[in-house]
Amino acid sequence: MDANPWWRAAAAGTDPTLWVRSHRLLLDRARHDLGYRASILDDVATNALSDLLVVVTGPRRIGKSVALLDTVTALCGRGDVDPRQILHVPCDGMRDRDLRRVLTLGRELTRSVDSPQSVRRVWLLDEITGIAGWTSVLKAARDGTDFGDDTVVVSG
Repeated sequence: MDANPWWRAAAAGTDPTLWVRSHRLLLDRARHDLGYRASILDDVATNALSDLLVVVTGPRRIGKSVALLDTVTALCGRGDVDPRQILHVPCDGMRDRDLRRVLTLGRELTRSVDSPQSVRRVWLLDEITGIAGWTSVLKAARDGTDFGDDTVVVSG
């Protein structure tokens, strides 16, 4: 997935944080950087992975997507997290059935990290509130699949 360039780096054995240098949103921030970094997801970035569910809401263009990407960067730099455990999904233009499919395919695409045992994922679902019925999809997945054991951050 192009939305998860750290997977390729992890599979190749290279630095999984190098994607930051070429990501459009982060390059835009770098041009006007005042040094501020949102701390809203610091617990996700630094604490042990759990079944935490976080909803980040706010007006457009205040930095929700950038906060998600900063969290990915921090997670990719941790020794106890395989970058292939991190799934960033831009949800713009999706429908509820697309979201269901992403949750299934995302776990399959990251199955290689489950050896010798299943591990938690970190799902960062950006702009999910644009999907009608997203809460029902997440509830069903949290109640009935391994997604319920994962860290999930949604924004919109």
